[in-house]
Amino acid sequence: MDSYDRTEAVISYIESNILEIDYDEISRIACCPLGLYHRIFSYITGISIADYVRRRRLTLAAIELINGEQKVIDVAVKYGYNSQAAFSRAFKEHTGIPPSFVTHELNLRLYPRMSIQYINETYRIEKGKKTIVAKLANIEFVDFGSFTMVGKEIRAKISEIGSFWKKCFEEGMYDPLIKMKEYLPEDIDEYVGFIKGYNDDDDSFNYVVGMFMKRDVPVPDGYVGYDVPKRTVAKAWIEGEENDIYNNAFLLTTEALKKHGYDIDLSSNYCWCEVYTDQRFGIPKSKGEKLLTLDIYMPCVKIH
Repeated sequence: MDSYDRTEAVISYIESNILEIDYDEISRIACCPLGLYHRIFSYITGISIADYVRRRRLTLAAIELINGEQKVIDVAVKYGYNSQAAFSRAFKEHTGIPPSFVTHELNLRLYPRMSIQYINETYRIEKGKKTIVAKLANIEFVDFGSFTMVGKEIRAKISEIGSFWKKCFEEGMYDPLIKMKEYLPEDIDEYVGFIKGYNDDDDSFNYVVGMFMKRDVPVPDGYVGYDVPKRTVAKAWIEGEENDIYNNAFLLTTEALKKHGYDIDLSSNYCWCEVYTDQRFGIPKSKGEKLLTLDIYMPCVKIH
């Protein structure tokens, strides 16, 4: 089941439990940490889970009022509003009219149930035209590891990652690692962002800026080292403008897994990596090019 199928299942769950949503159950259905899945849902649907629930509740409330089955205050309480005034404000913003004015004859702005279909690119609509913002340019499945990921670590949220990269470069964090040439794998010398340990409670995760190095590397003082065991990984190229590829890399990579008969490997050592190659990212960016390619290494397992 890929992220589009899972999101369709999440929507079905929301529709069946619209009055009382269990977000832990959404995380279970999505097979993904809730904090991360909030982002994936928004990428796929163009709307947050909270906004989707709110719009659907108001739409169902409008249908009940049209049918004349309940009083406004009863409908307000049923759909989670503490007062008729709060419900009326939200209802008018959503449908265009106050709830007390609802009749069969009025043309209300309602929000239908969403349905999801698979795509292999992400896009936005600008002035009625479809503009691709990121796409999967290439993917291959290879044996990878074993290595040690060595670098500087932060417990962070998405918004903090850019400033952490900047700090690492300003402080010359990579200089000691590059000098340890005897511990660098022959075919891997790229800068890596290593992501693991999502926490749904505060939407944070461990993020290491560093490099893959040989297993016997002595980790320098002030640095961390994480084992990266041998496993199958999907190496994906995500192409687009810089901010767009950051926002869409996980989604596009995980969608491609299913297409090729794989799923994410959510073992105890689960992590995934952003890899910044000179050829596809560093050099084009230094030349001012807008179109960049971010490499994603995603651990995966064959499912059929």
